[in-house]
Amino acid sequence: MKLFRYKNSFGELILLEYNVLRETPAGYWICTLQKGKGETWVARTGKKRFAYPTAQEALTNFIYRTERYLLFTKQYMDFANEALAIARRKEV
Repeated sequence: MKLFRYKNSFGELILLEYNVLRETPAGYWICTLQKGKGETWVARTGKKRFAYPTAQEALTNFIYRTERYLLFTKQYMDFANEALAIARRKEV
C-alpha cells in the first residue's frame, strides 16, 4: 500500500509516494528519509495528515496548504510594508 503527498519544488508540482511499513488501528507508519529515523506516523483520519491514501486527496490537501501559506505570506508582507512605511516617515 502507498500514501501520497504533493509538494512544490521551484514551481513544479511533484507527487511523492510513500510505502506503508505498518498499519495500526489509528494510522500508518510510512517510510520516509525526510524525518530523522526514516519513519513517519500518519493518522488514518484527521484534517491535517502528512500523506493521503489517494493522489486526489493529496492534491486537495496541497491546494488547502498552499492557500493557507499564501494567506499567511500576504499578512507578513502587509506587516513588513507597514513597518517600512513607518520607518521611512521617521527618516530625517
